Amino acid sequence: MRALYATIGRMHLSKAAWTTLAAAVAFVACSLTPWQEGAAGAVSRSAWNGIGVLAGVAGVLLAVWEAVRVVRRGRRFPMPPQLPSVVLAAVLLAATIATFVVNDELRTEWATAGLVLALLAALAAWLDALPIVRIALAARGGAPPEPPPAREPAPGPQAPAPGAVDGTWVCRMDTPLGEQTVGLWLAADGDVLTGRADTPFGPYDLRDGRISGGELTWRIPVTQPMEVDLRFRATVTGDTLEGVVDAGPFGEQPFTGERV
Repeated sequence: MRALYATIGRMHLSKAAWTTLAAAVAFVACSLTPWQEGAAGAVSRSAWNGIGVLAGVAGVLLAVWEAVRVVRRGRRFPMPPQLPSVVLAAVLLAATIATFVVNDELRTEWATAGLVLALLAALAAWLDALPIVRIALAARGGAPPEPPPAREPAPGPQAPAPGAVDGTWVCRMDTPLGEQTVGLWLAADGDVLTGRADTPFGPYDLRDGRISGGELTWRIPVTQPMEVDLRFRATVTGDTLEGVVDAGPFGEQPFTGERV
């Protein structure tokens, strides 16, 4: 089970995206069942009739798109991958509601189940896209925030003592999505810094890690909830990590960390 969870984390899909995929697959299966009872000896009909065909096609496309996101494992998309999901889920829900209303008197419990699954897929797709919406609103709200005022450096910064950087850190930083907690594992080998960051959107390896004087620098090219090259600068004092992260168009934000 732990191996399964680790695999899911490496795929960089949120829980909401996985819920969208599961709901879409379940809806497609449900759409093949009798949604409308036959009257006067007529044959019962599935959802694939009239406007229900649109619902079925939207469900299939949504399931396929979410599967593509899984297979690509967080690689670059020409657009935010949540956008097609939201559009397809909205079409799925609208067409399912229309089908549900049309089958007012003769609909079966399968039609009710299909409506619930369409609602679940639409809600999960929206929750998956919500971080993108928040970031877009923050970006359109004005110029990036001013970087925090620079502090006077201590005279003659010294390189961290051997082992002073190594360990696991719990870091907190302010972002357009609110305060985020990130687990950070660091290891120093001379002036080379390596490590990994465990974020709410999956694990990422540190790139270009360096130790120069008393300052640590590294970058993390994240892909979720959108592609941003995060660049970090920090200093270590005992079991405390303090620094600044440059988030490109979203400006610089301070962060702190404690060794655990």
